[in-house]
Amino acid sequence: MSPERLKTPLAAVLMGSLLLLAGVTATTAVSHQAAPAAAQPSMDTTADTPDAADDGEAGANTATNDSENITTADLVSRFQNRTDRLDTLVMTVETNSTMNGNQTYSSERTVWVDYEHDRMRTERTSEYAQSATSNEFISVRNESGVVSYSVEDNTVHRYNSSFSDRPADVTGLSSIVNNSEATFEGRERLDGEETYRLSLKPDLDAMAATGEVTVTLWLDTDSYFLEKAHMVANSENHTVETTQDYRNVSLNESLSDERFTIDIPDDAEEPGHSGFEMTDYESLSALRSNATQDVPSPDLPDEYSFDHGYIVENDGNTSLSLKYTTDANETIRVGHKSTSGFNYSESDRFETVEVGNQTGWYTEFDNGDSTTVMLAWHHDNSEYTVSGTVNESEVIDIAESIGDE
Repeated sequence: MSPERLKTPLAAVLMGSLLLLAGVTATTAVSHQAAPAAAQPSMDTTADTPDAADDGEAGANTATNDSENITTADLVSRFQNRTDRLDTLVMTVETNSTMNGNQTYSSERTVWVDYEHDRMRTERTSEYAQSATSNEFISVRNESGVVSYSVEDNTVHRYNSSFSDRPADVTGLSSIVNNSEATFEGRERLDGEETYRLSLKPDLDAMAATGEVTVTLWLDTDSYFLEKAHMVANSENHTVETTQDYRNVSLNESLSDERFTIDIPDDAEEPGHSGFEMTDYESLSALRSNATQDVPSPDLPDEYSFDHGYIVENDGNTSLSLKYTTDANETIRVGHKSTSGFNYSESDRFETVEVGNQTGWYTEFDNGDSTTVMLAWHHDNSEYTVSGTVNESEVIDIAESIGDE
């Protein structure tokens, strides 16, 4: 987890996770769902009774605990297995988000994801009620990078950032499920369709967030994929309510190569360089040859080998990351940034430790079935980080091996 995302207010967590699909963040805005909150269908969560079942009223949303003996752990596991083991995914997501009761954002996004071939297409329209503006974007991301086209502006942007650089979970919800106390509420008819209703109480410490948040998911009873998600986040200054409806979902069906191309009009403008560029390297020697700053050489256990790394150039600042893995999928990441914009000493998330003769900041993140540790320290006006599935003493030893260079 990058330091900039630590100890963020819950409104930011909401925007960065649930609204990932809506394309609100700076990175997804170039690449990247149903009515306003007041018009959402009401939900009667009382258990079904024989009389109610005999009424046969269409469209009512009702819940029952007749859940075929499925436990909370079963449901969470099946949801995670579904999202983690997709070959392809097609879905349309309608999002409506309201901040402080009066600032409304809505969007509709259709996405085609081909995990096997590392490529994704997104078509998105979005609207901010306060500005009465609407935008339409089309983007394709693959091993060559990202091409994003704005229909309204007739502009095209190209980015050197591959699909493999992006999170595998395009729903943005798996990390929340991993860091939440879940409760299976039973079966519920949602707009006439049977679903499983799952409520979540996120572990805010694990998510490095402050405030209060409630999350409810509705999962398809056959595929265990999302039908709907609802989140309310309260921080000191904001209350954000977001609803997402998932439509036209298709799982593991073949996708044509033509789907991952964009027909750019000949008269489309291509503005100058955006100031952001990410380059991925499968060879450590190639990364070293192209780096403009020190590339750390950590002393790691023999079972770790270099997997890949990347260099990011952003408005004059440079950062790099090296990923090392074992055959058992254990991971260590080493990072170096030319500048540091995060004050670890002001965050109660971190504890101070000694890294040689320097001060370091250490923390742990619970990922459900494993724990990731992170250690950061400053040297010569730059920042170094080491993170991975190791313990505190091991990560300090790795950091000190870099500090001795």
